[in-house]
Amino acid sequence: MMYKHIDTISKIEFITPQKAKEYLLINENSRPIDIYKVQRFKRMMERGEWKLEGVIFLNFTNKLIMTNGQHRMKALSMSNVEGINFNVSKSIISYK
Repeated sequence: MMYKHIDTISKIEFITPQKAKEYLLINENSRPIDIYKVQRFKRMMERGEWKLEGVIFLNFTNKLIMTNGQHRMKALSMSNVEGINFNVSKSIISYK
């Protein structure tokens, strides 16, 4: 399938555990969750060791799809933190 990239908007977004759960609902066609990676990320977040790195990619076509960041969002959704800042990149893509 051919596609045309239209625009990308990147920003730092404060994501709560509830918002992370919402992002996980739009996670399609991703590899299986590595629970050990998720647990490690969760511990880092809860100890305040999480660094702002990597990008959560969200693509808009006729619906919003998360294409990167499932392990970070799963860890955050399971954590007891108020929220974490993430670099979120939202792309608008038109499929032909």
